[in-house]
Amino acid sequence: VASGCDLTATEPIELWVVNQGLVAESAFDLSYAVNGGTQVIESITSTLNPSDTLKHVFATTVDMSAHGMYTVDFVVVP
Repeated sequence: VASGCDLTATEPIELWVVNQGLVAESAFDLSYAVNGGTQVIESITSTLNPSDTLKHVFATTVDMSAHGMYTVDFVVVP
């Protein structure tokens, strides 16, 4: 998430996922919620091998145009 002043009504949410396990992972969900609001859930269909990193930019953006602090919570569901 961007930081600083002048955030917009369409801020992208980017999440980096690292597979620190010993087996490949595929077909899992990523989600985020801003300030405890409604979760945005997107499914990942690609395979993430051990030690690989995945950069995911959510299709749904966030309105962060109001002044204040924002808390973004992320969840990875295998």
